[in-house]
Amino acid sequence: MSEHRDFHVPAACAAIDELLEPYVDGELNAAARARIDRHLASCPACAEQLELARRVGAGLRALPPQSCPPRVTRAVLAQAERAAQSGGFWRRLLPAPPPRWRPALALLLLAALSFAVLRRPPATPPPVPAADVAQAEEEVKLALAYLGRIGAQAGTAVRKEVFAERLATPLARSFRGALAPGDEPPEEDR
Repeated sequence: MSEHRDFHVPAACAAIDELLEPYVDGELNAAARARIDRHLASCPACAEQLELARRVGAGLRALPPQSCPPRVTRAVLAQAERAAQSGGFWRRLLPAPPPRWRPALALLLLAALSFAVLRRPPATPPPVPAADVAQAEEEVKLALAYLGRIGAQAGTAVRKEVFAERLATPLARSFRGALAPGDEPPEEDR
């Protein structure tokens, strides 16, 4: 998030960032929406992320719906039907036991798994000095804060690049090339 200048994104912002797309899509209940609205009123970085999510969503909704060619649909359905009729590799290799044996086989499998789990001795890790634990915790906190910052910046950059360079510009070129001369769209659609 662009307004967070230190090495970490506050936990509240990270939680809001996860909910921005459902927020934009109207998938959240009233309480969650109100919590996000309060946060957005006081956090310009998250408000910027919201606007970006809205632009990406609008761009995606503006794309024409795609349908699967009927030839591909028929081929997939035919293959699924053949697989269902053949029963698959494992059914041919290991046929199903008769129904009266199934409860006994299930109990046998449960007993074998229980024995394997209970028989294993508990693993005891070697003791670690408290100073090493404290240092490791501090290093992990710094690394996670740094990674969170990089992740937020990378996410914003990727979203902007995908929307502008990979989605909007190629679509605009494609639509302009598909229009015959004289079929130019109105000026406000460009």
